[in-house]
Amino acid sequence: MASSTSDLVSAIQENPAVMLEACSGLSDDMQLEVFNKLKKQLNYGNCLALDRIDSTLQSHMLGQPSGRVVKPSDDSHVMVIIPSLSSDPEELKKIEGVQHYEERQLFHILRLRDESLTLILITSLPLHPSVVNYYLTLVQSKTVDRRFILFSTFDASMQPLSQKILDRPILQNKIRRAIVRALEGSAPEDVTAEDVLKYGSRARTVCFIPSTLEYKLANTFGCEILCSPEDTQFWGTKTGSRQLFRDSEVPHPIGVYDSIYSAQDLALQLAELWESKPAMTRVVVKLNEGFSGEGNALLDMGPVISRLYANYKFLSKRQHKVTKEERVESIKHELQKMRFQAANENWESFEKKIHRLGCIVEQYVEGQGKQSPSVQAMIHEDGRVEILSSHEQVLGGPDGQVYLGCHFPCDPAYRVQLHEYTLKVGKLLSKHGARDRFGIDYLCVPEKPWDFEQWNVFALEINLRSGGTTHPYETLRQLTNGKYQFDSGIYVSEQGQEKYYIATDNLQEQEYKGLLPSDLMRIIKRRGIEFDPETQTGVVFHLMGALSEFGKLGVTCIGNTVEGAHEIYQKTWSTVRGVNYA
Repeated sequence: MASSTSDLVSAIQENPAVMLEACSGLSDDMQLEVFNKLKKQLNYGNCLALDRIDSTLQSHMLGQPSGRVVKPSDDSHVMVIIPSLSSDPEELKKIEGVQHYEERQLFHILRLRDESLTLILITSLPLHPSVVNYYLTLVQSKTVDRRFILFSTFDASMQPLSQKILDRPILQNKIRRAIVRALEGSAPEDVTAEDVLKYGSRARTVCFIPSTLEYKLANTFGCEILCSPEDTQFWGTKTGSRQLFRDSEVPHPIGVYDSIYSAQDLALQLAELWESKPAMTRVVVKLNEGFSGEGNALLDMGPVISRLYANYKFLSKRQHKVTKEERVESIKHELQKMRFQAANENWESFEKKIHRLGCIVEQYVEGQGKQSPSVQAMIHEDGRVEILSSHEQVLGGPDGQVYLGCHFPCDPAYRVQLHEYTLKVGKLLSKHGARDRFGIDYLCVPEKPWDFEQWNVFALEINLRSGGTTHPYETLRQLTNGKYQFDSGIYVSEQGQEKYYIATDNLQEQEYKGLLPSDLMRIIKRRGIEFDPETQTGVVFHLMGALSEFGKLGVTCIGNTVEGAHEIYQKTWSTVRGVNYA
């Protein structure tokens, strides 16, 4: 160990890893004490050195809260946040900056406004300290330091975070120790799942995408898991969604109700769908586990017709009707020319995913003035269904299939009707045993291009989990403590003020590249675009880890009116974009 504290500080500023080596022989409590003493002696003007030290140490402190440990109250409880993207890795790779998407779940930090809660957050890579401090500042609690605990696997691979944790038994024990310490004030060196299990609902796990990994991990921790039971997850696939829409008599595009696993079967099902709907001009093929619409592909039927007619035209003895087999072969030939919604996708890789994941096909709904709303809901433990929110989704990609962001709430012309449809599906989901959060994506097309009062509504898919609209809505709810009104679809804060927002994960500009999270914090302060707790308006940032490499940032812009939210969004975009980085 260095001969003096000042020598150690100097050494750490040059190489943060020295701190780990110097403290390796100390107990957890002693490491925390040394770290806190050293921070007080650091030159806080040297932001780079401080960031390097914090980012190295914040997840190495063995899950210790930074404040002093006090005896927990009888109503204390623990929430373990696992923001794992447990989906097909090949699909996730399509999303630029996806390795930072765990940060979308940092809104859970705002739950620490509940003084009885201890929050344990686990990430694949350490979070930048500026990002953590930004959220802790929004909490506005004097006890937040001792009720927030961070862990990291220090693993940047595309393997799901949940699997990374399952592969690290020592880390699992540290997390269980942190749970017991939060509930008891102290914990033994070794804590088993049975030790945690006795606390029942006082220790719970929250995940983003529930898969076999998350259920297994919750059992490893000894915690209840807040998501729908594992045997209900089928209803969140594209196939399960269509079956539920059919059974609940909610309008949806015509298509198949069983999964397809081969190119031959895909062509056959497309031919049968085309026969039932000859005027159909385009169809959409959806992978069962596509993420944010990037698992979709569109097939234009025009080239199929041209191919069939060309074959018919040059026959010596013309047939008057093309056989089904010829239609299937013609469609099969055109599959490789589908328009894939994800960049760098092609038929060769897409076909492999069909074999592995399965897919469905349905008619692509045409029309001018189409809108893409969604509704989020909750199935409570008693089976009751509650509508939580509605959004107008902003879609991009080659054919408007890829999720980019949202406006809150959705258009009032069809808002209440969507509530009713969602309740119907939710009640059937409840009968199937589903619980907790779900959402439904819809497509709305005006009956006449100039009439925006009458709309045709189509249900598209169910997300039996959190989704892209969860983090902005929960950010609003945690910061304003309000409620969404079922009858009107308007959100009213605790202060009695209506609230609206615009949110996106894709505020992206070339000029943003190279910005560090700490740079963004300075911009926020200098330009006055932070969230104002008095008016409960302003912008809340997320995905800050994606700034430097990808020039990508997430925002939730909250206003008291629709126009106010738009103004805040425009100010945020122009402010960050217009900074002189020289």
